[in-house]
Amino acid sequence: MSNDNIFTVNGEEVVVKRKNIKNMYLRIKDPEGPLELSIPRRMGVGEALDFVRKKESWIRRKRQQLRESEFRADADRQPEYVSGEKLRVWGKELTLQVLEGEKAGIRLDDSRILLSIPEGTTREQRRAVFDAFLAGEMQRYLKSRVPVIEAATGLHCDKWRIRSMKSRWGSCSLRTGIITINLNLATMEKIYTDYVITHELAHTRVPNHGPAFYALMDECMPEWRSIRKAMR
Repeated sequence: MSNDNIFTVNGEEVVVKRKNIKNMYLRIKDPEGPLELSIPRRMGVGEALDFVRKKESWIRRKRQQLRESEFRADADRQPEYVSGEKLRVWGKELTLQVLEGEKAGIRLDDSRILLSIPEGTTREQRRAVFDAFLAGEMQRYLKSRVPVIEAATGLHCDKWRIRSMKSRWGSCSLRTGIITINLNLATMEKIYTDYVITHELAHTRVPNHGPAFYALMDECMPEWRSIRKAMR
């Protein structure tokens, strides 16, 4: 039988585990997941939860660090945008072919990304053309997909936008009702964008990551945990 108990502290889900230890240990394994608190077997729950309350600022910092670490590995593998490189569009790996001396633009065939670009352009300029292409892809997908997910879940946002973000896949502003989707999701399979849309829409109703949020996600997208795990 499990000795785990689940509590809510400052809107956070806390899984308390009693162990044969002398001191408490607070862990966060997933930037969006529950807190894990290991405590001595004879310690009172009240004392343990007070400890979590005092760690509120540390918890925020730790979650942000975990989000940033998820993106750091990808940042270290930034392409040069030269012919022969492999890039992804909606999860499909394609070979980049750079066509110099032509007006900037991108088109796809079954196995290639054809990047037209004036001669002498820099890596940043080639990347900007690719990012603009991804933004167009994401714009079209969100325009068709957000209303479908809203209708299926009963959740709603006032507006959505696309940004290239370094530390999170999406965000939700309760003040403005705007959800923001990371541009880089256009390089991944569309199910991941669906997950982020659902996640941020859920925040329009439940702002934190407590039990009510997880229950809402289970209702709206039962397979969300496996999708979230595969994003790493």
